[in-house]
Amino acid sequence: MNRPHPPAKWILLVAMLAGVLYLCGKVLLPFLSVLLWAGVFAVLFQPTYQRVLARTPQSRSLAAAYTTALVFFVIILPILGMGLAVSSEAQDVLRHGPARLLDWVQHPDPRYAHSVQRGLQFLQQRVGVSEEQVREQIQQLASHLSSILVEGTMNVVGGLIEFVVALAMILFTLYYCFRDGERMVALLADWIPLEHSRSQALLRRIAELIHASVYGVVVLAMIQGALGGLAFWALGLPSPLLWTLIMAMLATIPMLGTFVVWIPAAIYLALQGSLASALGLCLWGTLVVGTSDNFLRPALVGQRTQMHELLIFFSVLGGLDAFGILGILMGPVLMALATALLSAFRATDYPDLMAP
Repeated sequence: MNRPHPPAKWILLVAMLAGVLYLCGKVLLPFLSVLLWAGVFAVLFQPTYQRVLARTPQSRSLAAAYTTALVFFVIILPILGMGLAVSSEAQDVLRHGPARLLDWVQHPDPRYAHSVQRGLQFLQQRVGVSEEQVREQIQQLASHLSSILVEGTMNVVGGLIEFVVALAMILFTLYYCFRDGERMVALLADWIPLEHSRSQALLRRIAELIHASVYGVVVLAMIQGALGGLAFWALGLPSPLLWTLIMAMLATIPMLGTFVVWIPAAIYLALQGSLASALGLCLWGTLVVGTSDNFLRPALVGQRTQMHELLIFFSVLGGLDAFGILGILMGPVLMALATALLSAFRATDYPDLMAP
């Protein structure tokens, strides 16, 4: 008959375990973003891996390698290509934007010369800013942006090497998540201090919430940004890819959205005399981009639980603050994970700890 451990030995064991887990956490912390990316991709593309595995049941390694390559070529590579194009457009805006603005102030279009002059007079009379000061501020802005561009260009090589290494680690981790995912999930279910059936249900719930968060927030925002960017490209507006990215980011935040970008663009077109284009952009933004959420969300999310808009708002902004651009994805995912764990805790019957 096994005798219970004396309290002192039990406390020592728990303290040693806590210390080792703390050190392991410090070891893995630099690779947290790699693990999170790989985990999310593994959950999202698990159905694809299962279909590939059904065709190659004799080799899990081959199925995992094929699915990992599929994720890279179909998802990651196009995103990288768009990122390079957006970076090029952003550099063009930083390099030439202030000069174009200064030229517009000094030599405005004859149709708007009177309006520009009245605006400068208003600034001088009401704010005390003269036309010379406006030009000087624009020139200073151009100089400042040029220095930022030079500094950013110098850091590109180091950042590119770091990015390539991180990407390779994500794909390496993703391969093993596909190949050994079932064993990992089974081991995790055994570690969770719940009944086996409840552990399995909890893990399935977490997967559903991750799908709902990614498709209901990130993918939907990317589609809305792409629809807005398509209109910018069709109307010949400058830097359509850059504005596509900005609209997609704004679409992830409730109470904001793509209208923050396309309404000023419509005003710009109207001031340029393109009233038909301005009207078309307003109709497209209102009827297509604005209402796409109502049609796409049921198709993307389905019957999966959706988070409240307030939770999405804080999870996106908090995720951006904690993880950078990765936070747009990880904020809602971590909030979904917390929601699933709280639901499991609430549904679990615990013994009375105060009972004798």
